[in-house]
Amino acid sequence: MKLNLIRRKRRAPDIESFIFSSTEPLTWKAGQFLHYVFIAGGIGITPFHSILKETDRAEIKQHATLLYANHDHNIPYKEELEKFAKNNSNLIMHYVIAPERIDENTFKKLVPDMQTLVFYVSGPEPMVESLGGILKKMGIAVNHIKQDYFPASHTQ
Repeated sequence: MKLNLIRRKRRAPDIESFIFSSTEPLTWKAGQFLHYVFIAGGIGITPFHSILKETDRAEIKQHATLLYANHDHNIPYKEELEKFAKNNSNLIMHYVIAPERIDENTFKKLVPDMQTLVFYVSGPEPMVESLGGILKKMGIAVNHIKQDYFPASHTQ
C-alpha cells in the first residue's frame, strides 16, 4: 500500500505536516515504522480511515494505536473501525468522548513506549497544534510528529 503525502509549512516549522495527494513524492508505507499512533479529532478521522481501510483490504497487520476524540458517541465510521480492529489484533483503538480530552495523561495511560513511535495527528487546527506541543514537551522527536488539520469554520 502506498499513500502519497505532501509536506507543508506550519507555524511550528520543526514539526512536519502532511496532506494526502496523488501527485507529490513523499509517501507513507505500511510498515515504514514499527508502530504508528493515529490521533484523530472529529472528522480528522478521515485520512486514518482511508489508511486503515486499505491495510484491512490488503490484509496488512500494521501495528497502530488509534486515539479518536469526538464530541459525542456518534462516531463516524465506528462500525468499520471496529471491523478493522477485529481483523487486526495489532490495531488498538481508544475513543475519547467529550468532556474528556486527549492530553499528556491520555498518552501516558494508553500509549506505551512513546519514544519509539511515530505520531500522526489530524483534526481541528487548535487540537493539532496543542497535541503537537504536548508530544514535543514529552520528548517525542520532531521527525516522529506528523500533523494535518482542518481549518476551523468561521460563522458570519
